[in-house]
Amino acid sequence: MLTALTACSHSGEDEPRPDDTAVLSLRIRLNRPDAGASRATGDEYEADKKVAGDAERMHTLRIIIAGADGRAEHNTLWDLSANPDVEFVGQDYPVKANEQKTIILVANEAGVTLTKADGTKIDATSYLRSIDASIGSAVDMDELRQLTMQADDNSDGKGCLKTPTAMTAIHYYYVAGAKRNYKATFYIHRAAVKYSFRFTNSDSKKTRTVGSVSVNNFASGQYFFPDFDFTDATQLFWNSYNTPAGVTVAEKTLESGITLAPGETREHASVYVPEGGAAATDNPYKIAFTVDDRNSGWLPLNWSMPQTPETTQLMTDLPRNTHVIVNVTLTPETPMSFTIDYTICPWTEREINIPDFN
Repeated sequence: MLTALTACSHSGEDEPRPDDTAVLSLRIRLNRPDAGASRATGDEYEADKKVAGDAERMHTLRIIIAGADGRAEHNTLWDLSANPDVEFVGQDYPVKANEQKTIILVANEAGVTLTKADGTKIDATSYLRSIDASIGSAVDMDELRQLTMQADDNSDGKGCLKTPTAMTAIHYYYVAGAKRNYKATFYIHRAAVKYSFRFTNSDSKKTRTVGSVSVNNFASGQYFFPDFDFTDATQLFWNSYNTPAGVTVAEKTLESGITLAPGETREHASVYVPEGGAAATDNPYKIAFTVDDRNSGWLPLNWSMPQTPETTQLMTDLPRNTHVIVNVTLTPETPMSFTIDYTICPWTEREINIPDFN
């Protein structure tokens, strides 16, 4: 699914406007949401074998634009779920020209519980709706960046984060005036990490049963908006990231109950967890599983660059929008004999495009 936010050209001839105003006409277009099975980035990564389901689609998108004075000029929630093949058209929105804009993007806010720095809890829709563009509400960027999602408040009741996954981003863009042409692409990041566990029973005679899968370093919370040291304006590359103070980590075991016939391959339901802590050098990331009531024990995750797969190192961080694919082949020699390999790769970014406009 490609989501496009389009600001179309506007000549200004029909309705004269002040020199300090640029006019943006906002429009959203969705491609067919099931197009393409892979959500991994590029051929150098292992493709995701399942088509994206409702849990990973963008159902709503809120766009808040604030001016250089920190006041909201535009705040609209787009409902994209009713008919994703339809173009959603908005009206012209005048904004002040010759200044840098703050563009706040939030997808799938419904049902998300936020925690403020003082411990106050509020649902995301109520909080974001309170930024009233009609009266030019001040946007408290410090408060916004300190908002957290606590795992217990946002659980699906089975030990994972509830879905559809929230997606967020904060971008900055300079609008000089209505007589210049602009175009831009903004990326929005899932506030979650995905694990995929795939099991193959290579035994030609015996049925095997996967009882559970486990992950360690399950974080108790994460920032709502990414707190990353991005190295470029696209926000695709970064040096480091931060997690909230006081976040704890724990081991999490999820029931599976997958029965594998001889030669069969099946996948555990997708596991969505909070962004993990960085620099976990004393407790690297691990996974475990049970097969036929026997436990594999904790198995450290190693990662490598696709260009140099032979050079691996322990996984000590797990930033949002990461997809960890675990392939397990169960062999017939003993009840717990297996081979295992991992792929840790970016989860395909969601693009919000602004083609030429003026």
